[in-house]
Amino acid sequence: MVGRKKKPKACDNGSHEDRISQLPDDLISHILTHLSTCDVLRTSLLSKRWISLWERVPDLDLDSRSFSSFDALVRFTNRLLDKHKLSWIRKLRLNIRTHGIDDTSHLTPWIDAAVTQNIQHLDVHFASLFMDQVQIPLNLYTCATLVHLRLYGACMVNAPEKCAHRD
Repeated sequence: MVGRKKKPKACDNGSHEDRISQLPDDLISHILTHLSTCDVLRTSLLSKRWISLWERVPDLDLDSRSFSSFDALVRFTNRLLDKHKLSWIRKLRLNIRTHGIDDTSHLTPWIDAAVTQNIQHLDVHFASLFMDQVQIPLNLYTCATLVHLRLYGACMVNAPEKCAHRD
């Protein structure tokens, strides 16, 4: 064994090839759905090829614990939703935990935007020390594309008459 050289591996050509970037955009977008939204956004720093790939990820997962403050979450989400108008989002998960008296009026426009863009999955988890529940907007009743709804710490107001079941 003395004096024997290691054989180079078949894939070791001395360069560090980025094979993931060679994949099609749709496949990369699917892979990115398994990361948190913050991590997905960080991928835009990898290279020019990745700058806008995060915009193709159809699942948006916003967790207030991932932000330095509740206000930072609100500013980030408002900018994100204003810029992209949710046309590409299939699944929206909002995990909001507050420890103070907060204005929850921002939740209604976020959910309204999701409903008007034909969202399929909506998951709202709301926890606050000062509020029992937050109310979900009425237009959720008329969202024809919604196939999954999970609410925790959120409630739907009484159904309007036009949505009530008729015998």
